[in-house]
Amino acid sequence: VSDGGRSSGRSSASVMAAPMERTLLVLVSLYSLALTAHYWSRKAGMSKICQRDFADPKAIGSCLCGNGEFCLCTPSLAVDAIVELVPPSGVRNDDTRVAFIMRGDGRGLALIGGFLQVGEAAEDGVQREVYEETGLRLSHLEQFCLFSAPDRDPRRHTAALVFVGHSHGEPHAGDDAKAVKLFTIKELKENLPRFAFDHGSIVSAYLERFGPPQDGMMQSTHVNQKASASCPVSSFSPSRHVRRKE
Repeated sequence: VSDGGRSSGRSSASVMAAPMERTLLVLVSLYSLALTAHYWSRKAGMSKICQRDFADPKAIGSCLCGNGEFCLCTPSLAVDAIVELVPPSGVRNDDTRVAFIMRGDGRGLALIGGFLQVGEAAEDGVQREVYEETGLRLSHLEQFCLFSAPDRDPRRHTAALVFVGHSHGEPHAGDDAKAVKLFTIKELKENLPRFAFDHGSIVSAYLERFGPPQDGMMQSTHVNQKASASCPVSSFSPSRHVRRKE
């Protein structure tokens, strides 16, 4: 083959390769644009349908969205308990011990509790959490208050329904609890430890609502603006289907 023939072959091959290279470049560019759009759409937040359920567009909640115009976004719901280890007399006093846990995630001291499961009543959920984290069965349970400040949990907006419960056993850490810590009511009133989240404020409200009166004074009927002391007492029956996570 002459040099002219080889040159002509290379020219035609170059002409054929040029459109392929341009097509490949266009495809790569489109893919990059798609990735960028996907990133920014995630960073910007949720769809307009979901946005209607957010008082604060920057807040983080739980969303369930279906086809069409259906989308429901709500705060997460936790069920927490202040567990009193009642004395033989059955009367709450300054020597009554109260159980808390050290969280396994390193956040420190906290109320016993966790997130309510779908299809589970709040009373059943808090019994489950107490048993999983401490091995305690509750002999009495009453609803205290709902704490729902949007910034109370830095992870996402979480409302906590807090109960006060009684138990007669000795607690042992389980599930995601690293340890169980016991304090008398007197110790809590004299030197409140540092708690995770807003649990310190919750314990302070509990002490004002449920703590034994001092010097014969009547207890206050209100705790503070964020935690009303008029929360109703819930109906309660010990759950027969509480299983502890292994």
